[in-house]
Amino acid sequence: MLPSLLPFERLPVTIVVLVCYLAAIISTVIVQEWLPEAPHRARNPGLNLDEAWKDLKSIAQVAHPFNSHQNDEVGAYLVKRLKDIKKGKDFVTLDADDSTNAWWYEGASHITYMESRNIVVRFDGSKWNESAILFNAHYDTSSLAPGATDDSVAVVSLLQMAQYLADHRPERSIILLFNNGEEDGLHGSRAFMQYSWHGTISSFVNVEGAGAGGRPNLFRSSSAQITNAFRSASHPHGSSLFSDAFRLGLVRSRTDYDVYTRAGIPGVDYAFYQNRQKYHTMDDTVSSLHDQRPLWAMMENLHDLVQVLARQSDAGISDDTRFVYFDVFGESLFYLRYDMFILFNILLVACGPVFVVLLGYSLHRSHKIYSGWRGWGRFPLAFGIGLAVAAACIAWYIEYNPMVIDRKPYWVLIDITCFITAGTLLPLYLADWWRPVPTQRAQVLIEMCTFWWIVSILNLILVARTGITATYFITFYYAATLAATIVTLLDMHRLSRKLPPSVLTSGQRVQDPEENGNSGRVGGGHENEDGDDATERTPLIPRAEDLILPKRPAQEQLGWIWIIEFTLVAVFPAVLMFQTLFTLLAALSPTVVDGSAPVFVYAFISITAMLAILPISPFAHKLPLMFYVALLVIGVATATYTTFSSPFAPESPLKAWFWQSADLGTGNSTITLAGLRPHLQRVIQEVPSIDYDTVKWVDSSRPGLGVAQFPGVAPRSVPNHPLKHWVDITLERTSPSKVMARISGMDTRSCQLSFEGGYKVSEAWVRGGNARGYESSASEPLKSISLWSRSWNKTWEVDIDLVVPGSSNMTRDVAEEVLRGKASCLWSDRADGRIPALDELFVFFPTWATLTALSGGLVEGWKTFSV
Repeated sequence: MLPSLLPFERLPVTIVVLVCYLAAIISTVIVQEWLPEAPHRARNPGLNLDEAWKDLKSIAQVAHPFNSHQNDEVGAYLVKRLKDIKKGKDFVTLDADDSTNAWWYEGASHITYMESRNIVVRFDGSKWNESAILFNAHYDTSSLAPGATDDSVAVVSLLQMAQYLADHRPERSIILLFNNGEEDGLHGSRAFMQYSWHGTISSFVNVEGAGAGGRPNLFRSSSAQITNAFRSASHPHGSSLFSDAFRLGLVRSRTDYDVYTRAGIPGVDYAFYQNRQKYHTMDDTVSSLHDQRPLWAMMENLHDLVQVLARQSDAGISDDTRFVYFDVFGESLFYLRYDMFILFNILLVACGPVFVVLLGYSLHRSHKIYSGWRGWGRFPLAFGIGLAVAAACIAWYIEYNPMVIDRKPYWVLIDITCFITAGTLLPLYLADWWRPVPTQRAQVLIEMCTFWWIVSILNLILVARTGITATYFITFYYAATLAATIVTLLDMHRLSRKLPPSVLTSGQRVQDPEENGNSGRVGGGHENEDGDDATERTPLIPRAEDLILPKRPAQEQLGWIWIIEFTLVAVFPAVLMFQTLFTLLAALSPTVVDGSAPVFVYAFISITAMLAILPISPFAHKLPLMFYVALLVIGVATATYTTFSSPFAPESPLKAWFWQSADLGTGNSTITLAGLRPHLQRVIQEVPSIDYDTVKWVDSSRPGLGVAQFPGVAPRSVPNHPLKHWVDITLERTSPSKVMARISGMDTRSCQLSFEGGYKVSEAWVRGGNARGYESSASEPLKSISLWSRSWNKTWEVDIDLVVPGSSNMTRDVAEEVLRGKASCLWSDRADGRIPALDELFVFFPTWATLTALSGGLVEGWKTFSV
């Protein structure tokens, strides 16, 4: 019954392929775009979504960077909430850290000094206290962003975790760190590394926001213990593909994860990554979340995770093991140790060819190989054409509209996928139409298996040498193709034996299967092998080749076996690759506005799309011509639409990075805007107060971005005080090789000293600072020192060591000028018209553009100094 319903013919093949692939695509999109609803509270003891939502609204009302008074208000709110949670719990310790001072080298020529304003809570374990697991989130924001998702959702999720741990004492110690100063350079976590509890940390979970909502992603991990524990999460989402992308530098983003792993502590980065268009902008608000589901997604998974970790012993835990992980439909997490992954690859690479060769030899001995050398090489040719089409698609978008993928990611994906599918599969269809072979399905499968075998060998070498596991999909592709190839070779043993030439002399005729009405080729079964109609030159006696080599032997008509092959080769690999494809699309498409190379983004999307449709190749010749025509029509239509679409819109705006620098001595002020230069030029020309002739373009420290500088209205960051009084700097030479600098700023807690001339500076020390953990670096002269205080209007005293050259080498000018540089302070508050230039930009910026902060502040006021 089944063979008659599902023969290997055009209609059944088309239906099965379309149904399976549409199901994989639709289900993956639903998982990517849809978040589960929060269940009834009674089923979730320890989680109060309404309370968390209220906390989120209280914290994420306005931007609250470290250097702002709003930051103090948020810190006070958190301390109050945690005191209420701690009340009556003697195993809970709360510390609003106001004593840890840390300093460290950023590179070889810059020092950062930081006074901690972290909030730390420790829950002592009832059984194990030798070590603790750290959960980290930062409560400061970027200077212009209210920070609903970066990182307030994580903060309120940790508040709910604190309530749960207070009500259900953990067996193992847990530390929650609400760090302050992440956005300015990971300062909060660095300060914590000098805190007294840091030595007890065995592993960590950094909860972040690298996007603005959607499904949180386990996108980086160096901890086998925590990654394995994530398997208990209700809706896990993540992949070691992203972990290795960060490791290789393909994705550039810094989080507190880098601080802890650099200190040798294993852990994970768990963060939002979708909707990055709102990241670090004024649109990162509570209302932009639309509902409570992103918050619930974060809370629920962290709740599930801490339940597992809180019951795990801290004895004998080894986190040195590498591993492979990825989720399946956001419902389960696949986890495999690195050594088992290597072993599995070795077995596949070693045993796969043995099975294929043995089965092929058995077919040869049984005289059941019909095609000889005909039909081979079709898959490599089709694969090469597909790559060429992919390259053409990439080149097209890079040339005509590279930024459109940020605004129209799904349209771009449809266009690229249609052309790549047609470019890869249509040659196989045309080859079968032009020169049909009876076993094209089997031949293409064998060639695919050979291709993936070669790729698997190269991948195995790469994995063994580098530890990279991001290419795990190669293992599954090869395993799936190998299984399908073995099935088709076993199935070919059911074929009739190929007749030897001696049988032909008896006049026996082999029936052409196409006479049974199963021809899959236009023109029916009345043509000779070359497809020509019978003529006066056609032999009356058929050629031996026509008898030995029927056009459609039984192998093409064994019915339902092809469904098993398709299921093996296509279903799981397609699901796996579509998951990767849509995750990459969500993560990478917005980065083109941040300066990422568009060619990199389009290449990743195109290659992943091609890999997703590659399993259809053995069945491509059975898809109808109209299928390919439809693909080309859709491809042309979407290419036309995306090519002429505007790349920016209010929901996916152009980002411009703002910075203002004021010379407090002269009163001159310079505005800096960074962004994609051709589009930023249009934006600048729409602001009436900017004379474009005064705009100067300079080199950018951010790759891919242009930087424009022009005069602007002076800031009013310190109301009712002249500019010249905002920063005070005095220097005193205390010895031939030492200078003591005193620097202070009004209404700020961030200043900086930059050394630009005179003697070289070998070292600098902040008086009253804690030197624990500070390591001096004398490899290069010191160029600058950043100073961050926990209090306002602080005066820093900095001892500066100079490298004094010998008198015989000194010129008169150098001898007279001991030290020259710049003293500056930062301000981040824009309320009450304190930054008129920024307010004007907000008024006149087009709706398709938005502003974000360029650096750790909005305004810099500076003075020069010399000794």
